[in-house]
Amino acid sequence: MGRIGGTEISLGKTDPARKVQTSGDWTIAWHVASKVIIFTFPHCSEELREWGDYMASEFSAKQLGAHHKLIAFDKAVQAMVRGGQSILLTDREQFTYLYSAYLLPDGIQGGSAA
Repeated sequence: MGRIGGTEISLGKTDPARKVQTSGDWTIAWHVASKVIIFTFPHCSEELREWGDYMASEFSAKQLGAHHKLIAFDKAVQAMVRGGQSILLTDREQFTYLYSAYLLPDGIQGGSAA
């Protein structure tokens, strides 16, 4: 769901053709999704680029066994940001509790983020 001026755009939800399970899957999906979003909302290009760069640096800083946790963290962040009305992907300070929950060893989602 999004807004352009006073017009609200709502797209139906579809089931994914394939589940994102690796950093490579995430990178490919992010690249494609970003192109589509930027085509529709060109003003979001910097925000999307910055989030893609941030996630790439996080993937490179974590062991492969933790990548599923990063993917779960990204899903949680995207659910929080969806719509882009008050929180942007570049507002990373808003996601510190999600990072702790999903990626830190004592995080409440750490063991279940698969």
